[in-house]
Amino acid sequence: MFTPFFTTLLITIIPFTIASDPITYTPTTTSTSNISTITQSTINALAILNGSYGISGQISFTLEQPSEDVNLKISINGLNTFNSSAQYSYHIHTNPISPDGNCSSALGHLDPLSVTDSITCDPLLPQYCQEGDLAGRHGKLLGNVSTIELNYTDHYIRFWTQPFSILGRSIVIHAPNTTRLACGNITSFVDGTADINGIPNGNSSNYVKDYPSKALPAGPKYTPFIGANTTDTAALAAITLPATLPDVDSQPNIILTTSTFPRTVNGTAGSYTLPVAVAAPTGFTYTMGASLPTQSNLPVKLDAKNSMATSIHSFSSISLIFSFLLLFLI
Repeated sequence: MFTPFFTTLLITIIPFTIASDPITYTPTTTSTSNISTITQSTINALAILNGSYGISGQISFTLEQPSEDVNLKISINGLNTFNSSAQYSYHIHTNPISPDGNCSSALGHLDPLSVTDSITCDPLLPQYCQEGDLAGRHGKLLGNVSTIELNYTDHYIRFWTQPFSILGRSIVIHAPNTTRLACGNITSFVDGTADINGIPNGNSSNYVKDYPSKALPAGPKYTPFIGANTTDTAALAAITLPATLPDVDSQPNIILTTSTFPRTVNGTAGSYTLPVAVAAPTGFTYTMGASLPTQSNLPVKLDAKNSMATSIHSFSSISLIFSFLLLFLI
C-alpha cells in the first residue's frame, strides 16, 4: 500500500510563494483557411501531423481560463489503414521536426523531471508520468476507426516556463513497436512559429531555445505503480524514484531547479540530486504581444530546502508579531 511507501520516500516541498496575479489577455479573434478557427483571446498552439504511412491529422492546444489547464482537440486519420487492431501511443517530444520531416529528429519525450521511458505511466498516478506522455495519461489512439476524434483537458502540460513548455516542441505518433509513424511541430503565434492566423511559418521558437542534442538511451522497463493503491516493491527497488510533477491546478506557475532526495536503489541507500518543479516566487501575467515569463527573468530560484526554510522563517516571524500584539492587548 502507498502509506508506508510515501512516508519513507516522498519529501514535501513547501515553497514560499507570492499570490499569483491573474493572467490577462488582449482579446482579438481571427480565422484561418484549412485550419480550425483560432481565438486569440487565449493562448493557442497547433500541431499538423503527417507521415509516410497515410496517417495525418492535427492536435490543437488551448489554454483554458481561468483554470490554466490545457484543452486538447485531436483529429487523426488513417490509423486503421496501417493496422486496424492496433493501439497507438503519442507523445510531446522535446525537439522540433527537422525540415526534411524526419520524425527521428524529435528525439525523446518532453520530460523535465527525468522520469525516463523506463517508468511505465499509470494514469491513476499522473504525477509520476513524463510530462509529454499524453497516451500514458489519457489512453492510446485506437486504430479501429478511419478518423479518431478526441477532446480532453490535460492538467500537467504547460505553455511556460521553458523547461515545461510545449511551445517549440513536436508531436509523434508511434506504432506498437515504437516505430514513428507520423509527426508534426507544435506551432503558435505566441512563440513566433505561426502567424497571427495560426498558420505555421517555418520559424524557430523565440521562446524555447534550449534543446537536447541526443535522446537518452532506452533502458529496462519497470511498472512500479499498479493503480492508485498498490506498488511493485521489486520495481520500486530498482529505480531512482523521480520527484513528482505538480498539476497546473495546484501550482499554475513553476520553475525547474534541483534538490537532494534520499533514495534506496538496488539495496543501496544514498542521496540523489534530482530535477524538481517548485512554485515560482512571482505571479505571471500574459498579454498578447508580450513575452512569456521565463526562468531567467524571475528574481529568485528556490530549491526545496530553501523554500521550506523561507516558509518556516516567515511563519516564525508572523507568530512572534502576533504574540507581541496579544501581550499589548492584555
